[in-house]
Amino acid sequence: MNNSTLNEKDNVYQHPMPLILRAFLTSLVAVLLVVCNIFSMNVLAMTKQIPKISRMCLINLAFADCMLGLISCAPSVPSSVTGTWLFGEVFCQISGMNLCANATVSIWSVLLVSIDRYFAILHPMKYRDIITEKRLRITIGFMWLGAYGLFVLPVLLSKRFIYYIYSPKEIVCGDFWQFAWFGIMAVVSVPVLTSIGLLYCTISIVLHLRAHKNQISDGSKASDGASKRNIKAIKLLVITASAYYLAWMPYAIHLFIVLIPKDPPFVHPVLKFCLLWTGMSNSFTNVLIYLSVYAAFRHNGLILINKVTCKLCLGKIIEKSHQSTLNSTATG
Repeated sequence: MNNSTLNEKDNVYQHPMPLILRAFLTSLVAVLLVVCNIFSMNVLAMTKQIPKISRMCLINLAFADCMLGLISCAPSVPSSVTGTWLFGEVFCQISGMNLCANATVSIWSVLLVSIDRYFAILHPMKYRDIITEKRLRITIGFMWLGAYGLFVLPVLLSKRFIYYIYSPKEIVCGDFWQFAWFGIMAVVSVPVLTSIGLLYCTISIVLHLRAHKNQISDGSKASDGASKRNIKAIKLLVITASAYYLAWMPYAIHLFIVLIPKDPPFVHPVLKFCLLWTGMSNSFTNVLIYLSVYAAFRHNGLILINKVTCKLCLGKIIEKSHQSTLNSTATG
């Protein structure tokens, strides 16, 4: 990134997007990321119809997306108004690293779901021996360490340990690929290798289900029910992965266009903003996917909303009752 995009107090960048629009969009994405993923984590914990291992992976996915909203998107809201980063260089490193690492953990969590369903459907006899809660927790732990380890690397190699910077064009503190080699490595290693794993598991599951479709007895309700659950699982997997890549692919293509040529083409600041924030907005779409695929998730979601609404209403009633009691005591 050139010097014109750096956060300088004496030269505040004037973004071409109207202030009200950019403040509204950044606020909307930040709020939706946090609220939708807190909602998703709670409803997933209630939805026993989704296999437990898959639920743990999806809850981990929702947690990563929620942290992206809290630590990376929310601090950008005041910056969308002022045009400058308000929280210092140290927190900028944390925020930028969090953005990259949590986006990585998100797609790796989807990969874990695909691996879980691969063994559950193709190797059911060995499934309980291979896939256990303990192994999953260890895998998730290493997944987080790997994601943060990958994106802390350029910080350790930078002068003054400052690598992630605030860009007033994208209105976020993040990785703008000062090390071209790291940008290419990260873009290739995370999405491409993960895609290979997802495609292998998904295609294997689909071929297996098609091959065994005619073998399911019409009179076997248990087999028919298991088949429907497997179809829902693969549908959820395909839609979730597709939504992720559709959201982030334009930004990844933009990176290759900007990083590889010696004389990169001009990219309008509004387009830069839209590409990055479209990618980040994917983190609240998963709850919409769960609502569309699983009736049990919709049912439990309504139960949770009713509980929260009732508590809020009850709290207001108690407060009004308490206030009226105080008023009557005072007048008496």
